[in-house]
Amino acid sequence: MAEKFGPKLTSSEYEILKAVPLSQNYTQVAEKAKFSVAYVSRKLKALREKVTFRAIFDLEAIGLKQMLILAEYDPEFAASIKEVKIPFILFVAHLVSGKKDYLWLHVAPPAERSDEFVDWLQLKILEKHVVEDFYTWRPDTAMLTTYENGYVAGDLEKLGEVYETVSTERPRAKIRRIPDEIDLWLMNILMEYPFTKLSREAAKEGIRQQVASYHLIRHVRPLWLYNVVRLKIDPDQVPTKVYYFGTSDNESAKRLAATLVQTPYVPVSFVEGNKVFAYTTIPTGLEMKLVRSVRAIDSVEEFNEIAAMEKDLILEITRPFGRDVGGGRWIMDRFYQAVRALRVKKEEA
Repeated sequence: MAEKFGPKLTSSEYEILKAVPLSQNYTQVAEKAKFSVAYVSRKLKALREKVTFRAIFDLEAIGLKQMLILAEYDPEFAASIKEVKIPFILFVAHLVSGKKDYLWLHVAPPAERSDEFVDWLQLKILEKHVVEDFYTWRPDTAMLTTYENGYVAGDLEKLGEVYETVSTERPRAKIRRIPDEIDLWLMNILMEYPFTKLSREAAKEGIRQQVASYHLIRHVRPLWLYNVVRLKIDPDQVPTKVYYFGTSDNESAKRLAATLVQTPYVPVSFVEGNKVFAYTTIPTGLEMKLVRSVRAIDSVEEFNEIAAMEKDLILEITRPFGRDVGGGRWIMDRFYQAVRALRVKKEEA
């Protein structure tokens, strides 16, 4: 019997979730899940109470560098970041480990100015990691995920078996180009919810529908990789933790990262060299199964829990870009303005 993990889902809702990752509109979801478009539209809107949906784009293909940053906890920064949206920041969390507090950031600044970006944040950086590859849990392909009696579950005991056969290939963008303002506007919308009615949003912005459609088809869709599906978990019931794994080589790291996300308990994993960083949401009774399974993989040389995310700050920036491009290059002006505004708030606090 499946562990009661995450929100309860009907069988039709789970079929719809499996159709979401490779669908670009309600019609495609309906075709894959074999339901009517009206039913899918209604269900997906309701499912947003239980599930987060995001469009994933190839950020490296547009000239950005993804990084993970561990910094000393700055309470003023933590308080201000909820109000001052800093461009190129994708995620911020307050980590706790015993009596120690940290900030954890997932950022994607312009590649050629990434060092400048980190310096301007004015945080006490403890670790900085460049993301070379990343993998996410996908209900349509996860080999160690099952659905039973209204809940999804993962088979942690078979991690070692899957590790030997899992594919480490991940989708890449069909083009490489710096987007323009309309492209970024579209990407922001789809990163927040991939099935947003764009004609309505275009009308709000005063953008002709034909122009928005052109940019979507010619510029944005070729950068789209898939849609992520993330179950909403009560952090008091199952806290999200950041784990570190050290492996013997880069190929082993990619293989481990791709294996971990085959279960719903690991929504995302990142690779840097022979290192893997993973977010885990594992029910307490199952955590030792993960430990035992990972210990049994010979190429894993070390691993440990870095810290747990405190619910007072788990912030996903759903619209991380703005008017940050011009003349075929990235512009940092809005970033500088946002950081200055954040400093003012810190001084006022």
